[in-house]
Amino acid sequence: MLKQKKEAKVSLNIKINPELHEKLREIRARARQQGLIFNVSEETISFLEKRVKRAEKELEELEGVEKPESASDQVKSPVEKEFEDHPAISGKDYLDDIPSFTNKGEK
Repeated sequence: MLKQKKEAKVSLNIKINPELHEKLREIRARARQQGLIFNVSEETISFLEKRVKRAEKELEELEGVEKPESASDQVKSPVEKEFEDHPAISGKDYLDDIPSFTNKGEK
């Protein structure tokens, strides 16, 4: 059976508090019971990609470099538009803590 070569990745080790670790274990177990998967790695990668993009943009602004926005950066959902100026919420941060689940075998 032939399979496509997977993208090379490196390991990222982080320290988290025991309470968060236990919550993640519980969520993963509950998801498995329902035939779902909570993929911590995918959620972490998604979160970090957003943060890196934001940091790059801030650094470019500090350095005086203007980068044209891509079409995907310009499109905002109605919820994003509603909350974009909210003092406690910036960008999509209000979604960062919401886990996403996928059916087993679906990625």
